Amino acid sequence: GIPHKSVLMLRVFSEDDSKLDSVITKVDMLLHLIDSAEASMQHFENRPQSSQSKDSSGKSKVRVLGEKEKQVLILGAGKVAGSCAEYLGRSKSTTVAVASMFEDEAMAVAKNASRGKAVTCDLSQPGDKLRHLIEDADVVVSLLPAPLHPMVAQECISLKTDLVTASYESDEMRALCSSSEDAGVSILNEVGLDPGMDHMSAMKIIDNVHERGGEVTSFSSVCGGLPAPEAANNPLLYKFSWSPLGVLRASQNDATYRRDGQVLQVSGTNLLASAEPFYAWKSLNLECLPNRDSLIYGEKYGIQSSNTIFRGTLRYQGFSSLLHVFQNMGILNDKETGATTWHDTLEKLQRDRGFHDLRTFLLSCSDGDKDLATRVNACMLWLGLKISPVF
Repeated sequence: GIPHKSVLMLRVFSEDDSKLDSVITKVDMLLHLIDSAEASMQHFENRPQSSQSKDSSGKSKVRVLGEKEKQVLILGAGKVAGSCAEYLGRSKSTTVAVASMFEDEAMAVAKNASRGKAVTCDLSQPGDKLRHLIEDADVVVSLLPAPLHPMVAQECISLKTDLVTASYESDEMRALCSSSEDAGVSILNEVGLDPGMDHMSAMKIIDNVHERGGEVTSFSSVCGGLPAPEAANNPLLYKFSWSPLGVLRASQNDATYRRDGQVLQVSGTNLLASAEPFYAWKSLNLECLPNRDSLIYGEKYGIQSSNTIFRGTLRYQGFSSLLHVFQNMGILNDKETGATTWHDTLEKLQRDRGFHDLRTFLLSCSDGDKDLATRVNACMLWLGLKISPVF
């Protein structure tokens, strides 16, 4: 037969409005735990209010709040956009619009939401269509490359639409703080996996220590979006779950951290070479790289006096050494070579460095480590670079 829906009525009393709001928030969170439940809430508000909100009898008016229709705009249709659309689009009262320059990509992402729609739009620069999309949205989630966030943020501020990104807060975004505050617009950055979930888990622990009167003397946080060990079945020991270009650029960032009271700095050219074994889970055979500037989070986390402040990126051992050889070869450099094929590109790179054959070029870039050079050669073949085995 047809299943019957149950109804639960709660009546909560408190003179503290903040406690009542907290109860409402927690009940609302419970509603979304099980998608198949199709739960909804009606909120009957009957708090004492000002005389202007009372009727002629002097009794407080009662508001009935059902689920409000919401419009979420996701900018970009890359690797993380599908799961974002699915999560934000679980509620049947939320429409998720996915905007991309490519219609097929937007449609593929939008279908993950229960009420998704695809929109094609040039997202590389301001325009009337982008402005209309932002104006119609309750909130914008920008999953575009980080350099495009300031442009999107300026449009959101102008149209008084809140914005969320998963990217590190850049100087350009930070410069918009005052104008966003003046406009009453919330801009929330660094709410992905890393940065994002690592911040939240760190603050949960740190706040708990401080609440109990303790002090954090050493802080280390590591994170990595890794495939399961059995799925790390390629020469890179890695699979791209976000922008491949972003992964490669992140592997060449400068890093700063404090260890046992000493501030250490690593240049982007040496970051991959600085990877160290990470033994917390020995069976996983991991390595750890310093992750950008850890020291700025000393103040943000309220742990400025800690002797150690370190944020790191996890990879399977062998990832960094292999990529470091590619870096030495010049493959990770975004400088134009003028070549139109990988074969011509490799030839030009080795000639520019004074080598006449690939074997000696690989050995030199691997600091004479033949086993490493052999791994790099195998990786290049796996990537389909159409070269010959040289070992």
